[in-house]
Amino acid sequence: MGDEGVLLPEAETADERLRDLANQQVTDALMHLEGSFSEEVDWPWETLTDLVGPPLAGELWFVGARPGCGKTTFCMNVMQHHIKNKRPILYVGMEMPPDRLRLQWAAWANDLDYKYVARKQWDKLPPGSQDMLREHLQWQYSPDIRSLVTFADDERLTVKSLNHWLSETADLGIKTVIVDHLHRMQFGGGKNDPTHSMAEGVVALKTVAKQNGIRLIVAAQLKRRMGNDILEDYMPPSASDIKQTGATEQEADSIILLHRSLKAGTTHGHLAQVRAGQMELHDIADNGVMKVRVGKCRIDGDARDRSVPLYLHKGILYDSHILVPGRIAA
Repeated sequence: MGDEGVLLPEAETADERLRDLANQQVTDALMHLEGSFSEEVDWPWETLTDLVGPPLAGELWFVGARPGCGKTTFCMNVMQHHIKNKRPILYVGMEMPPDRLRLQWAAWANDLDYKYVARKQWDKLPPGSQDMLREHLQWQYSPDIRSLVTFADDERLTVKSLNHWLSETADLGIKTVIVDHLHRMQFGGGKNDPTHSMAEGVVALKTVAKQNGIRLIVAAQLKRRMGNDILEDYMPPSASDIKQTGATEQEADSIILLHRSLKAGTTHGHLAQVRAGQMELHDIADNGVMKVRVGKCRIDGDARDRSVPLYLHKGILYDSHILVPGRIAA
């Protein structure tokens, strides 16, 4: 029998397709009206949250700094804030293995200087320090806590393995992922054009954040702009300083930049003296302060190039010097 008696549905017209598209977009936009700011996971520091807002679901954030300027410290403080607020998090640390990250966490939680813990210099720590560390590590393994934080055992993360970790932890309800850091990830594409491979990888990371509805916070290395300038780590960086590809600046929803701080009252003359070797760097460096600068904020462009100080004490960052144990206001 032929098809003469079969009534085929008419093809959808272009107008109907556009109508359906607009309907879906408006429906999605209406969903953004649900909930409130207070339900988002803010930063551990009120000053930073006020400046740049919290990272939202589906967003890609970069935290850029030069080596030794606090990327891991910043990220670990974000992780501990999630645990405190009972918000599950996935932490992919590639510069330090998970066991060291856990030990560092235990040291900070007990107000112990991690450098002495890492070196096993127990004589430089208070009596009973090893027992305090053991107790905290056991607490980390308790059912309530191990369901809140997953340290991925992945030395060279790929976009594929990141999706694997998200699948493995799906039952935990994780909505925040920290990757430390971008320049230790593998993006494939061979060695002929690593910049292009990384650019494509950054685009893929943005897709992962959007498709999974997660806050993806990725640490990144900054390049050297000033050669061997002893003061470069103390100079405010820009979003374009992230190494290797401009895709980070293009694809990111927001970029936070970390740098070291100089003491109040430091003059251009002091800087010149330090560069000339006529003054010691420690005379003008404020080693207890981290400056957090906004390199990009897609939602609020007025936040760009503004900064807030965070105050460091044994691995913990505070947004006021008043909160720092033993710190005297300048």
